[in-house]
Amino acid sequence: MSVLREQLENVRRHLGARTAWLLPCTAGLLGLEAPIRCGGGAEPGPLAELFGDAMPVPGRTGGELAQRLATLCGERRRTGARRMMLRVALPEAAGAHLLLERGDLPTATAALALALDALAACLRAPPIAAETMEAIHFLARDGRLAALLDRNGAPVAISPLLRKVLGGDRAGRPFLLSEQRLAFFAQLRKRLPATGDTACEAEGFDLPGTLHLQPLGDGAYVLAVVQGEIANAAMLRSLSDGDVTPRELTCGLRLAEGMSYREIAEDLGVSPDTVKLHLRALYQKLGVDGRDGLVARVAGLAPPPPLVRAITRRA
Repeated sequence: MSVLREQLENVRRHLGARTAWLLPCTAGLLGLEAPIRCGGGAEPGPLAELFGDAMPVPGRTGGELAQRLATLCGERRRTGARRMMLRVALPEAAGAHLLLERGDLPTATAALALALDALAACLRAPPIAAETMEAIHFLARDGRLAALLDRNGAPVAISPLLRKVLGGDRAGRPFLLSEQRLAFFAQLRKRLPATGDTACEAEGFDLPGTLHLQPLGDGAYVLAVVQGEIANAAMLRSLSDGDVTPRELTCGLRLAEGMSYREIAEDLGVSPDTVKLHLRALYQKLGVDGRDGLVARVAGLAPPPPLVRAITRRA
């Protein structure tokens, strides 16, 4: 039994949980790594359903979590409420989450606090080299759909805009990836290690796009950038003052590609006047004056690929 699995079993035993699932977190992404399961009980359903139905148990330390778990389990037992899933965001564990199916005899004690801390210590990310941290900080300010990966395809960091497109927010909080978005990272793992700059069709998105892979330095890292319609749509949304509808985005992108109102209308199966209404709403949300302003805004959304200085210096 691995050390991580042993620590997970220790937490499950001290809490009296029937089953425990551990969701490791990579670059703020939950579900990218296979969950680790301990205990009996039925096989889990879809991970998204388990994660969504579980009651969150907040806490900043192992001791605080143990106390809250003990209180919650005691209350549920006294009231005779049904067993339910509990979701624990482990402290100092790189965003990992613990899903617990509570058993009939919860025994949350001080030992559980130590077990939670030990489990978090197993998951704590190793120290990151200074040059890699500089690249990560650079990516955190990048306004494109971009990710920094190691040579095995595991994400080290993702840009705020890509995080939002994948289903999270721009604040960097961990979130659970959908099955559709997992296809994007499966594609990255298949494409790496890359021996040179490559481009292919991006998978796992609602709109078409092109995936560009650029090895950095000695090949230890790869910069992945998604361009095309999905990237332009995401950037337009991020620049707008209000919620942009999918139809407004489609009209705006088609217009920026050089299509006329009539061509857009035929493509979408609507009237030219409807297209004009969508575009007028988009102009207002983007703060631009007509077609020329929109075209200029879209043209400025794709800056040239940056040089991640700290990593390329090692080449």
